[in-house]
Amino acid sequence: WDLVYVERFRTFGQAMSREWHLKRDRKLRKMLAGG
Repeated sequence: WDLVYVERFRTFGQAMSREWHLKRDRKLRKMLAGG
């Protein structure tokens, strides 16, 4: 695995919410991966 993107959050709940959204945003994931 390679780390391609990092965000920091104040709470675990905020981080988990963002992860949920990132996992469902195919367009953003593709952009972050360089494609």
